[in-house]
Amino acid sequence: MALAQRGQRPAPDYMHDAVVSAFLQHSVLAPMSDEVLDLYLAPWRGPDGAHRFYEQIRRSTRAPLDAIQDRLDRLPVRPDVVWGAHDRHIPLGQGRELARRLGAASFTPIDRAAHLVPEDAPEDVVGLVLTHARATV
Repeated sequence: MALAQRGQRPAPDYMHDAVVSAFLQHSVLAPMSDEVLDLYLAPWRGPDGAHRFYEQIRRSTRAPLDAIQDRLDRLPVRPDVVWGAHDRHIPLGQGRELARRLGAASFTPIDRAAHLVPEDAPEDVVGLVLTHARATV
């Protein structure tokens, strides 16, 4: 199916919601409640949201990172990269590669998480942020 142009619907609303819901549920280890799922679905609804969703999927390649590779070592800070150990969209190995290419200060795989790390393991994310904040004060 061709991607919809901005303002056009690629599929009926119920079908688009089902596709995005499946994508989101595949992004976490434990199923999201309907209430939480609705929060994640909201930005992808309507003609513009649908366009943004499918455009994001279409652009999910390494090309953007490859295009700026020569500038990555000039980042003003060394990032800490956090990755879901069970990410089914972008494998752990690609997370490690990204951290390497960024010259990251650290790479932390979260064992209890898939793609949406803050959803699967919010305590781990908060712990890492607090640890980093304490170390930089």
